[in-house]
Amino acid sequence: MKLKTASADSMKRANCPQVIFSNQHRQRRAFVGFFLVVCHFSLVGCALRSLPFVSPNSSEMLAGSRIGTAIPGQSSSVPSQERIPGQLPPVDLAVTPEVTHEINRYLLRHNVGLQQTFDRRDEYLTMMEAIFRDEGLPTELIALPIIESGFDPGARSPAGARGLWQFMPSTARHYGLIVNKKVDQRSDPILSTIAAAKFLRDLYKEHGDWHLALAAYNAGSGGIRRAMLRTKSSDYWELSRSTSKKGIAIQTRQFVPKFLAAAVIARSWNRYELVELAADPSLLLVGMNPKV
Repeated sequence: MKLKTASADSMKRANCPQVIFSNQHRQRRAFVGFFLVVCHFSLVGCALRSLPFVSPNSSEMLAGSRIGTAIPGQSSSVPSQERIPGQLPPVDLAVTPEVTHEINRYLLRHNVGLQQTFDRRDEYLTMMEAIFRDEGLPTELIALPIIESGFDPGARSPAGARGLWQFMPSTARHYGLIVNKKVDQRSDPILSTIAAAKFLRDLYKEHGDWHLALAAYNAGSGGIRRAMLRTKSSDYWELSRSTSKKGIAIQTRQFVPKFLAAAVIARSWNRYELVELAADPSLLLVGMNPKV
């Protein structure tokens, strides 16, 4: 349907005077229009700044840390993971005989795979350091994917773990990751790293010691608590060296030394070549209070 514009004559006949804008009126309209445009873009900018950061590789909003606030579809049963202020202490990279054994194994027998792992690590290192610092975690923990997945986000275990941090489905969901037939955010490097940071923080809060927290990462907190009750000890190395069934499982006994070996090598990686470290392990930069 076409709308007809009334002519000047028809407006006069209808006693409807024409409205003619003067230059002053035009200037006032232009000023008001400009003011409204400025306000519009200011409001848009404020709204964008309030939105959570979304990575180019993920269409989901990030959860938990100050980098993000929520994940769509997160179950209401997931406990609130508020950021605990303060920096947690560093990991004691103790070089025990068990750790020395793992260092030699990495440098002498698995150096090709280790080189590939560190090549892949470069892609994620900056992102992981930012997330862990934001959560107040020591960056030594970023060595954990070296032994868990070789820094391969598509890595899967026969037990059903997946991703850089090898989350089991139940743990992943507990920390806000979506895991179903269509979506598996355990393979998302950013989202899984945020979840891992929260998980590690909670483990340290529960056990008060990084060696015990790392053992619990592998065996579960329940298994570590039961071993502590059986042995009446809260020292990881006593639990690990217990020859009876009261101690921890052999896989967990190996897990923490493997991590410490990987972390010691990672600390020295930017300063020395793999060939140098393999030829002279004394070049390795050890942590606090090394135990030989």
